Amino acid sequence: MTKIEHDFEWNDRLQDLVDGDLSPEEHAAIEAHVESCAVCANQLAALRALDAELREATPRLALDAAFDERLFARIDSAD
Repeated sequence: MTKIEHDFEWNDRLQDLVDGDLSPEEHAAIEAHVESCAVCANQLAALRALDAELREATPRLALDAAFDERLFARIDSAD
């Protein structure tokens, strides 16, 4: 497998791991691969760092308690 093929195969999987979009079995399989693959270990570290930076840079939006009520009232009024 060439480096390009390797990167193509694993980059999406690593992003899914960071995003928490994997089953426990998939998560374990990718973690096992990362333990034996320096390229993927570095890529995973970079993706996690980027994810942390993005979370810090974007404020967490908070909705007040009446948001749902106002939203559904607007939907009802549009009908």
